[in-house]
Amino acid sequence: MKCPHCGRELVISKKDSSYGLCHTCKKRYKLPSQQQTYSNIPPKHIREKSERTVRENYRNMLEIEEEADVSETKDKVILAIMIILFLLIIGVAAYIFLFFK
Repeated sequence: MKCPHCGRELVISKKDSSYGLCHTCKKRYKLPSQQQTYSNIPPKHIREKSERTVRENYRNMLEIEEEADVSETKDKVILAIMIILFLLIIGVAAYIFLFFK
């Protein structure tokens, strides 16, 4: 930045880097603040795309867990039915054995 009065280049102050010093005018001027930019933040359209894919993957993961829960309950019901049938078969066999004895 240049000095507003004489036009010479301002030297950045050693004590406070937000001020520039003019050695000709012997004055100190506040430098305009530079907004800090972050280079590690991707552009908006890239962020939205990645967020969309993460949300889709999360939904897919939840659907797989729900399907697994349904299959587990089906397995438990089938096992219970098989146990009941096994007990009925044993009961009928015992009844037949005692009846024909």
